[in-house]
Amino acid sequence: MAALAVVTPSLTPGVLDWQRAFELLLWGTTALFAGTALAWLVLTYVVGANYESPDPVHDGDDIQVRILTVDAANVVQATVDSLPATLDDVHVIAEADVDVDGADVHVVPDEFDCTAVRKGRAIEWVRRHLACDREFVLYLDEDSHVESFDGLPDADVVQLREQPRHTGSTLSYLADIYRMGVQIEQRAFARLSIPLFAWGGGIAVRQSVEDEVTWDRETLVEDTAFVWAAAKRLDDFTFELATATCRNEAPPSLTEITQQRRRWAAGNIEAATELPLGYQLLTRIRNYAWALSPIVTLVVVPLSLLGIGVAGGGVCSCSRPSRWGCSRCSGTSVAFATTEWTTSSGRWPSRWPPRHRRPLDGYRRGHPRPARGVPRYTDTRRMPGPSGPG
Repeated sequence: MAALAVVTPSLTPGVLDWQRAFELLLWGTTALFAGTALAWLVLTYVVGANYESPDPVHDGDDIQVRILTVDAANVVQATVDSLPATLDDVHVIAEADVDVDGADVHVVPDEFDCTAVRKGRAIEWVRRHLACDREFVLYLDEDSHVESFDGLPDADVVQLREQPRHTGSTLSYLADIYRMGVQIEQRAFARLSIPLFAWGGGIAVRQSVEDEVTWDRETLVEDTAFVWAAAKRLDDFTFELATATCRNEAPPSLTEITQQRRRWAAGNIEAATELPLGYQLLTRIRNYAWALSPIVTLVVVPLSLLGIGVAGGGVCSCSRPSRWGCSRCSGTSVAFATTEWTTSSGRWPSRWPPRHRRPLDGYRRGHPRPARGVPRYTDTRRMPGPSGPG
């Protein structure tokens, strides 16, 4: 990111004001996340205040487990091994034949045709062809390890909690931590007429509700679309957040997580067209924030490591921006701020207190660097005359 900030302006002189563009990117992202944070605070601490998950009333005898995969046998095996012994009716729904111990494997035939696509197609196939005599169907992703499970509360849809597992990329792991941390707002969904989203990696659906609503709709977010359809169709629809927790893998790279977020955002925006206007607006803001979380990670982490922040007048490389903006380097481009940091010693003179760390104004405005032996920084307290003691 730092190299890009240094090189790009020199390769495109006069084509684009890169400083201004970068400032707009930072401030636009900040405004988006500020709006998301405000909505999140209202949902979490106003609407969801004092919410506690209901006591579990359905144990393993009332639950059939269905694990969705393409053909990742080893990954699915680890998920099956993580299930508590009380969950004894376990099925794996795959696109190819796989060998998994402790579960019955069902392969979705190629000739099966319905409106649903991708994962939704597999879920709709198993709904039609796998008999279920239990109250709930618990859907898990292939990498959703169940870490704690003490039963399900009584509701039409029960959302399991989610925690990330570090796999490959640290940046994608951090982006997933942000996403999952924000999801504590789900405790407010039980008090909304329509939950804002659902996470299909760990979700339990009442079997009778599943048969009435079905998964047969063309969407990239089959879990959220199902919950929205159920909330609209059922007069007494109920949604609860369980105490049970699943830990799933973070995407292995920022490229993968960016594609995932783009798919989620596109699918949610398309599916939200059937929602009331207020829900559509809130959903769009949240989806854009979700989609931008990898980009924010890319921008904030390198700039933080380089000591570059944002002040009122522009991009700032100082450690002490003033209240209304930086009085010393306002308007300094990211490229210049980065170059200055990398070409300097990286340390401030130890004989000065932090509040006197001030570079020469002439050098800051682009004049030649002081000659060898001439102090680069000036301590005004040591200067004779009106500007210093004496």
